[in-house]
Amino acid sequence: MAIYLGLGSNVGDRRQQLADALGALGKAGVMVRRVVPPVETPPLLPKEAPDDWFRPFLNTVAEVETALSPQELLGVCKEVEKRQGRDLRAPRWAPRPVDVDVLLYGDGTLHTEELVLPHPHLSTRAFVLDPLSHLAPSLVPPGCTETVLEMARAHPQHQPLVMGILNMTPDSFSDGGVHDQREQLGQTVAHWLEAGVQVFDLGAESTRPGAEEIDVAEEWRRLQPALELLQDAQKSSVRPWVSVDTRHMQTAEKALEWGVDIINDVTGLTQLEMQALAATGKAQFVAMHSLTVPSDKAVTLPTEEDVTVALGQWLRQREEDWKKAGIDLDHVLFDPGFGFGKTARQSLEIAQKFSAFQQSGLRLLAGHSRKSFMTLFTE
Repeated sequence: MAIYLGLGSNVGDRRQQLADALGALGKAGVMVRRVVPPVETPPLLPKEAPDDWFRPFLNTVAEVETALSPQELLGVCKEVEKRQGRDLRAPRWAPRPVDVDVLLYGDGTLHTEELVLPHPHLSTRAFVLDPLSHLAPSLVPPGCTETVLEMARAHPQHQPLVMGILNMTPDSFSDGGVHDQREQLGQTVAHWLEAGVQVFDLGAESTRPGAEEIDVAEEWRRLQPALELLQDAQKSSVRPWVSVDTRHMQTAEKALEWGVDIINDVTGLTQLEMQALAATGKAQFVAMHSLTVPSDKAVTLPTEEDVTVALGQWLRQREEDWKKAGIDLDHVLFDPGFGFGKTARQSLEIAQKFSAFQQSGLRLLAGHSRKSFMTLFTE
């Protein structure tokens, strides 16, 4: 049974407050299974709120498991808040070290003076819907008619997670060789952690046009320094997710053993062995559309076709394949693959019509950074 808690903090070291709360929950018999990288949001405040209440929150959602009843779980959450310094008698909107709410307790409903399930504001708060959509995108909460992902996308304050691309290659088109030295790599990792990057995507094999293939041993040799630098961050329950960009099943397996959260497959999750790995449910998988890897500018989708229609047809076929392979589609993200098998104008059209892919019900990834199609509208 899936149980979800919402956590927020806007006092002190907010990230540490969230981590301390999750640790305290674990000691109280609440097993924390998954946590979404936190999002920063402005506080919800009444018009007459004092100026010093205007402090941004870090918010996250955790999937937990417990034998406690809903009321007992609420009691544990309140005790955690109290121990971390929250004054439970303070005004409702006052700043607080930590806030722990029971959002969903399986598909159960409850309405008492102390606890309402699902949480009465679940469907109206982006800082709940956005993190929850990365844990249970297809979930329709009791009393709702739309999925969590649909509600998150429709919210005017919806915000995506931000992925930073860390190329561990000597020949990438934009920053090849930048991270050859451990000191430079360490500076980038530290800067991104401080800036709040929510997903670190590590790539060790260039996919630019004309790139040379490397074997899995060399790919792993390049990946390992970055994974080692991220180990300290991985020890915290409130941390960025780590993604490994690879088309090689052996590398993906090794990365999962290392504890990464996402496998970013530039071949679109089309290989049977990669599908079998995805079906284990050990990680999330990005399926990127491509016609050739490495990219070949001479091989593109027909220019007379509507590119979003062509990609939609490709995706529907892949979804059937993934279902047959036993893959939970809640664990799959779709990347339309800017620049991979598309002309510059087709890539621009994908960006302009990106919302068309929402019909799939999958989470989406837009990997558009520094791609050449952007020269169509920039200098």
